[in-house]
Amino acid sequence: MGIKTTTIKKAAAGVAAAAVVTGVTLIATTGSAAAAPMGKGRVMLCSQGSYSSMLSFLWPDPPGPATGGRAYTTLVAPGTCGAWNIPKGSETVEVMGQWHTSVNQFTLGALLVNSDTNPGVKVYTFGATGNAAATAGFRWTRT
Repeated sequence: MGIKTTTIKKAAAGVAAAAVVTGVTLIATTGSAAAAPMGKGRVMLCSQGSYSSMLSFLWPDPPGPATGGRAYTTLVAPGTCGAWNIPKGSETVEVMGQWHTSVNQFTLGALLVNSDTNPGVKVYTFGATGNAAATAGFRWTRT
C-alpha cells in the first residue's frame, strides 16, 4: 500500500528557488498491528468502525511563493490496520472516513505530528456513517 500525493512545493532553507517533491511512497502493514508498538516517526490507522478510513498529511506553506502540500494514505478497510512513516516536513494529520454510498470522504478531525520527534502514533476510527456520521469518530494515542 502507498499514499497518493499532490505536488508539493517547498522552499529550500537558505535558497531562493523552490524544490518540487513528488511520488512519496509509504509502506503499509495490516493484521494485528494494533497491539504492536510504533517506532519514532510512524503512524498507524485502524478502521474499527463500519466505514473505511484514511489519513491526510499536510505540509505548511513555506516562506516565499511556494505552497504547502498534502499526501494521502490508501483507504484502510473496516476491521483492518495500516501503518506508514510520517512524511518529512508534515505537521498535521487529518483523519478521514469514506461514505458507504459514494467515493466522497468526510473529515473526523486532526492532530499535530512531527516525523523527527514523534514517538509514534496510533489512530483508531470508530462508529458508523448512518445519520450523517453522527457516531463516527476517532481516538489516538502516542506510543
